[in-house]
Amino acid sequence: KDGVGRHLESGIALARRTGRPYLEFTGLAYRAAVAVRQSFTRGAALGRKAAALAERHGWSDDPAFGVACRVVAVELTWQARLEEAEHWLQSAERTVRAEAQPAMSAATRFVRGVLETARNRDSAALAAFQAAELLARRLASRHFLIPLIRAFLLLALVRLGQTGQAGQFLDGLSDADRGRGEIAVGEAALRLATGDPCAATVAL
Repeated sequence: KDGVGRHLESGIALARRTGRPYLEFTGLAYRAAVAVRQSFTRGAALGRKAAALAERHGWSDDPAFGVACRVVAVELTWQARLEEAEHWLQSAERTVRAEAQPAMSAATRFVRGVLETARNRDSAALAAFQAAELLARRLASRHFLIPLIRAFLLLALVRLGQTGQAGQFLDGLSDADRGRGEIAVGEAALRLATGDPCAATVAL
């Protein structure tokens, strides 16, 4: 188990023992955000617990509530339970402020983009990925979602037939970014869309 997860679980246990429900709620929410990177199911279970605790105490306007809801929306989106995912994602979007929380906002907009992709709403998906990517650039440290955001942005451009813009976006990435597996998938999709299956194979 990762160190951050261990610390959060210790904090959650202490909050329960000492009767601090707000600290338990925030701990559960951020533990969910960590857990979802390894398991959608585990992350969503923790997210639901955090959300239920927040609603019981009237904390549904708290940013941590948005974190919990976003994690649940991730699981539901990947399960293709899109209407349920929409409900949870709207709750997340309501609580996040881009100016104060660029990382959380970038993650929320990324999930919005994935949900719109699943709905075949490619223009809406592209707008969400572009917003997420702009926010991600503002972060002081490199966020683990940045390669995924850029890969999905690239795929959205390809799906919309905007191969020229996709190529320009790809050319603007660093060598380190282009070496990532996520970006390689997007590049392969672009090469296939432009009739170059050999280059697609090389990209992968």
